[in-house]
Amino acid sequence: MEYRSRTLKMDGDKYRNRYLFSGRMICSECGSRFRRQKINIGQPNEKVIWTCHRHVGDKNACPMKAIREDAVQRAFIVMWNKLYTNQGIILEPLLKDLMDLSADMPDTEEMEQLDNEIQNLSGQSRILNQVMKKGYMDSAFFMESNNQLIGQLTECRRKKTLFARKQKRSKEIIQTQQMIALLTGQEKPMKEFDEKLFDLTVKEIRISKVHDITFCLHNGLELTEKEGGSADAVAHADRV
Repeated sequence: MEYRSRTLKMDGDKYRNRYLFSGRMICSECGSRFRRQKINIGQPNEKVIWTCHRHVGDKNACPMKAIREDAVQRAFIVMWNKLYTNQGIILEPLLKDLMDLSADMPDTEEMEQLDNEIQNLSGQSRILNQVMKKGYMDSAFFMESNNQLIGQLTECRRKKTLFARKQKRSKEIIQTQQMIALLTGQEKPMKEFDEKLFDLTVKEIRISKVHDITFCLHNGLELTEKEGGSADAVAHADRV
Protein backbone atom coordinates (compact mmCIF):
# COMPACT_ATOMS: atom_id res chain seq x y z
CA MET A 1 0.00 0.00 0.00
CA GLU A 2 2.88 2.38 0.80
CA TYR A 3 4.54 1.46 -2.51
CA ARG A 4 1.33 2.08 -4.43
CA SER A 5 0.86 5.40 -2.66
CA ARG A 6 4.38 6.53 -3.59
CA THR A 7 4.55 5.23 -7.15
CA LEU A 8 0.97 5.92 -8.25
CA LYS A 9 0.57 9.00 -6.00
CA MET A 10 -2.66 7.64 -4.56
CA ASP A 11 -3.31 8.97 -1.08
CA GLY A 12 -5.97 7.19 0.99
CA ASP A 13 -8.89 9.53 0.38
CA LYS A 14 -8.32 9.90 -3.36
CA TYR A 15 -7.92 6.17 -3.82
CA ARG A 16 -11.10 5.37 -1.90
CA ASN A 17 -13.02 8.07 -3.76
CA ARG A 18 -11.99 7.27 -7.32
CA TYR A 19 -15.70 6.71 -8.11
CA LEU A 20 -18.33 9.37 -7.54
CA PHE A 21 -20.31 7.30 -5.01
CA SER A 22 -17.25 5.88 -3.23
CA GLY A 23 -17.32 6.56 0.50
CA ARG A 24 -20.75 8.23 0.29
CA MET A 25 -23.13 5.28 0.24
CA ILE A 26 -23.93 3.96 3.71
CA CYS A 27 -25.96 0.92 4.75
CA SER A 28 -28.76 1.91 7.15
CA GLU A 29 -28.82 -1.65 8.53
CA CYS A 30 -25.22 -1.99 9.74
CA GLY A 31 -23.54 1.35 9.01
CA SER A 32 -21.00 -0.09 6.57
CA ARG A 33 -19.96 1.60 3.37
CA PHE A 34 -21.01 0.28 -0.02
CA ARG A 35 -18.49 -1.04 -2.53
CA ARG A 36 -18.71 -0.90 -6.31
CA GLN A 37 -19.05 -4.06 -8.39
CA LYS A 38 -19.87 -4.99 -11.97
CA ILE A 39 -22.18 -7.78 -13.03
CA ASN A 40 -22.59 -9.47 -16.41
CA ILE A 41 -19.24 -8.10 -17.51
CA GLY A 42 -18.76 -8.00 -21.27
CA GLN A 43 -22.43 -8.67 -21.95
CA PRO A 44 -25.06 -6.25 -23.32
CA ASN A 45 -26.75 -6.16 -19.92
CA GLU A 46 -23.55 -5.27 -18.01
CA LYS A 47 -24.43 -3.18 -14.95
CA VAL A 48 -22.71 -1.42 -12.08
CA ILE A 49 -24.05 -2.26 -8.63
CA TRP A 50 -23.19 -1.13 -5.11
CA THR A 51 -23.15 -3.64 -2.26
CA CYS A 52 -22.82 -3.30 1.50
CA HIS A 53 -19.25 -4.22 2.45
CA ARG A 54 -20.37 -6.30 5.44
CA HIS A 55 -22.97 -8.13 3.37
CA VAL A 56 -20.29 -9.05 0.82
CA GLY A 57 -18.14 -10.54 3.59
CA ASP A 58 -20.99 -12.35 5.36
CA LYS A 59 -24.56 -12.40 4.07
CA ASN A 60 -25.81 -13.39 7.52
CA ALA A 61 -24.16 -10.35 9.13
CA CYS A 62 -26.22 -7.86 7.12
CA PRO A 63 -29.37 -8.50 5.02
CA MET A 64 -28.81 -5.52 2.70
CA LYS A 65 -29.13 -6.38 -0.98
CA ALA A 66 -27.16 -4.72 -3.76
CA ILE A 67 -28.55 -1.64 -5.46
CA ARG A 68 -27.93 -0.62 -9.06
CA GLU A 69 -25.97 2.54 -9.70
CA ASP A 70 -28.42 3.79 -12.33
CA ALA A 71 -31.25 3.45 -9.76
CA VAL A 72 -29.41 5.83 -7.42
CA GLN A 73 -28.77 8.20 -10.30
CA ARG A 74 -32.46 8.22 -11.26
CA ALA A 75 -33.42 8.84 -7.64
CA PHE A 76 -31.09 11.84 -7.54
CA ILE A 77 -32.70 13.24 -10.70
CA VAL A 78 -36.16 12.94 -9.11
CA MET A 79 -34.93 14.54 -5.88
CA TRP A 80 -33.21 17.38 -7.71
CA ASN A 81 -36.25 18.10 -9.87
CA LYS A 82 -38.45 18.24 -6.76
CA LEU A 83 -36.12 20.88 -5.36
CA TYR A 84 -36.14 22.67 -8.72
CA THR A 85 -39.92 22.97 -8.77
CA ASN A 86 -40.36 23.57 -5.03
CA GLN A 87 -37.33 25.61 -3.96
CA GLY A 88 -39.62 28.47 -2.89
CA ILE A 89 -41.32 26.32 -0.25
CA ILE A 90 -38.32 24.19 0.74
CA LEU A 91 -35.00 26.00 0.46
CA GLU A 92 -35.95 29.64 0.93
CA PRO A 93 -37.81 29.08 4.26
CA LEU A 94 -34.91 26.85 5.36
CA LEU A 95 -32.42 29.62 4.56
CA LYS A 96 -34.47 32.15 6.54
CA ASP A 97 -34.68 29.85 9.57
CA LEU A 98 -30.92 29.20 9.48
CA MET A 99 -30.16 32.91 9.30
CA ASP A 100 -32.54 33.67 12.18
CA LEU A 101 -30.90 31.01 14.34
CA SER A 102 -27.42 32.24 13.47
CA ALA A 103 -28.28 35.86 14.31
CA ASP A 104 -29.18 34.94 17.90
CA MET A 105 -25.81 33.31 18.67
CA PRO A 106 -22.51 34.78 19.97
CA ASP A 107 -19.73 36.19 17.75
CA THR A 108 -16.02 35.35 17.55
CA GLU A 109 -14.94 37.86 20.20
CA GLU A 110 -17.41 36.45 22.71
CA MET A 111 -16.16 32.94 21.90
CA GLU A 112 -12.60 33.93 22.79
CA GLN A 113 -13.83 35.39 26.07
CA LEU A 114 -15.68 32.16 26.82
CA ASP A 115 -12.55 30.09 26.19
CA ASN A 116 -10.54 32.28 28.55
CA GLU A 117 -13.24 32.13 31.21
CA ILE A 118 -13.52 28.34 30.96
CA GLN A 119 -9.75 28.03 31.32
CA ASN A 120 -9.74 30.36 34.33
CA LEU A 121 -12.64 28.59 36.06
CA SER A 122 -11.08 25.18 35.43
CA GLY A 123 -7.86 26.40 37.04
CA GLN A 124 -9.76 27.67 40.08
CA SER A 125 -11.52 24.32 40.38
CA ARG A 126 -8.21 22.41 40.36
CA ILE A 127 -6.73 24.67 43.03
CA LEU A 128 -9.87 24.38 45.15
CA ASN A 129 -9.71 20.57 45.02
CA GLN A 130 -6.01 20.56 45.93
CA VAL A 131 -6.66 22.81 48.95
CA MET A 132 -9.52 20.58 50.06
CA LYS A 133 -7.42 17.38 49.75
CA LYS A 134 -4.72 18.91 51.95
CA GLY A 135 -7.31 19.67 54.61
CA TYR A 136 -6.93 23.46 54.47
CA MET A 137 -10.63 24.12 53.83
CA ASP A 138 -13.88 23.40 55.59
CA SER A 139 -16.00 20.84 53.66
CA ALA A 140 -19.14 23.00 53.76
CA PHE A 141 -17.29 26.01 52.35
CA PHE A 142 -15.68 23.75 49.72
CA MET A 143 -19.06 22.42 48.58
CA GLU A 144 -20.49 25.92 48.31
CA SER A 145 -17.50 27.25 46.35
CA ASN A 146 -17.26 24.15 44.16
CA ASN A 147 -20.96 24.23 43.26
CA GLN A 148 -20.62 27.87 42.29
CA LEU A 149 -17.68 27.08 39.99
CA ILE A 150 -19.53 24.14 38.45
CA GLY A 151 -22.51 26.37 37.71
CA GLN A 152 -20.33 28.99 36.04
CA LEU A 153 -18.49 26.34 33.99
CA THR A 154 -21.77 24.77 32.88
CA GLU A 155 -23.09 28.12 31.68
CA CYS A 156 -19.88 28.92 29.78
CA ARG A 157 -19.88 25.53 28.09
CA ARG A 158 -23.54 25.97 27.16
CA LYS A 159 -22.72 29.25 25.45
CA LYS A 160 -19.75 27.63 23.72
CA THR A 161 -22.02 24.89 22.38
CA LEU A 162 -24.31 27.57 20.97
CA PHE A 163 -21.34 29.15 19.21
CA ALA A 164 -20.34 25.81 17.70
CA ARG A 165 -23.88 25.52 16.40
CA LYS A 166 -23.58 29.01 14.92
CA GLN A 167 -20.45 27.99 13.04
CA LYS A 168 -22.32 24.97 11.70
CA ARG A 169 -25.31 27.14 10.79
CA SER A 170 -23.03 29.58 8.95
CA LYS A 171 -21.69 26.74 6.84
CA GLU A 172 -25.21 25.45 6.19
CA ILE A 173 -26.31 28.98 5.19
CA ILE A 174 -23.53 29.24 2.60
CA GLN A 175 -24.30 25.78 1.24
CA THR A 176 -28.04 26.51 1.05
CA GLN A 177 -27.34 29.77 -0.76
CA GLN A 178 -25.10 27.89 -3.17
CA MET A 179 -27.83 25.31 -3.82
CA ILE A 180 -30.42 28.03 -4.48
CA ALA A 181 -27.99 29.66 -6.92
CA LEU A 182 -27.48 26.35 -8.73
CA LEU A 183 -31.22 25.78 -9.01
CA THR A 184 -31.93 29.36 -10.07
CA GLY A 185 -29.31 29.11 -12.79
CA GLN A 186 -30.93 25.98 -14.21
CA GLU A 187 -33.34 26.70 -17.07
CA LYS A 188 -35.26 23.43 -16.98
CA PRO A 189 -35.57 20.18 -14.98
CA MET A 190 -32.68 17.72 -15.08
CA LYS A 191 -33.00 15.03 -17.74
CA GLU A 192 -29.70 13.19 -17.28
CA PHE A 193 -27.64 12.54 -14.17
CA ASP A 194 -25.24 15.43 -13.56
CA GLU A 195 -22.08 14.37 -11.70
CA LYS A 196 -21.01 17.94 -10.94
CA LEU A 197 -24.34 18.92 -9.36
CA PHE A 198 -24.37 15.69 -7.38
CA ASP A 199 -20.87 16.34 -6.07
CA LEU A 200 -21.73 19.92 -5.10
CA THR A 201 -24.90 19.03 -3.21
CA VAL A 202 -24.73 15.50 -1.75
CA LYS A 203 -22.62 14.66 1.30
CA GLU A 204 -23.70 11.03 1.69
CA ILE A 205 -26.40 8.55 0.70
CA ARG A 206 -28.12 6.19 3.13
CA ILE A 207 -29.74 3.06 1.73
CA SER A 208 -32.48 1.31 3.71
CA LYS A 209 -33.30 -2.40 3.68
CA VAL A 210 -36.21 -1.77 1.27
CA HIS A 211 -33.93 0.45 -0.81
CA ASP A 212 -35.30 3.83 0.19
CA ILE A 213 -32.55 6.21 -0.93
CA THR A 214 -31.91 9.15 1.42
CA PHE A 215 -29.74 11.95 0.10
CA CYS A 216 -28.01 13.82 2.93
CA LEU A 217 -27.14 17.21 1.45
CA HIS A 218 -24.22 19.40 2.47
CA ASN A 219 -26.59 21.99 3.97
CA GLY A 220 -28.10 19.45 6.40
CA LEU A 221 -31.26 18.73 4.42
CA GLU A 222 -32.22 15.04 4.04
CA LEU A 223 -34.52 13.95 1.21
CA THR A 224 -35.68 10.38 0.56
CA GLU A 225 -36.69 8.78 -2.73
CA LYS A 226 -37.85 5.27 -3.58
CA GLU A 227 -35.76 3.00 -5.75
CA GLY A 228 -37.21 2.98 -9.27
CA GLY A 229 -39.86 5.52 -8.30
CA SER A 230 -40.48 7.42 -11.50
CA ALA A 231 -39.39 6.10 -14.88
CA ASP A 232 -39.35 9.66 -16.18
CA ALA A 233 -37.92 12.08 -13.62
CA VAL A 234 -38.62 15.10 -15.80
CA ALA A 235 -42.29 14.16 -16.14
CA HIS A 236 -42.41 13.78 -12.36
CA ALA A 237 -41.05 17.32 -11.94
CA ASP A 238 -43.63 18.68 -14.38
CA ARG A 239 -46.43 17.13 -12.28
CA VAL A 240 -45.26 18.70 -9.01
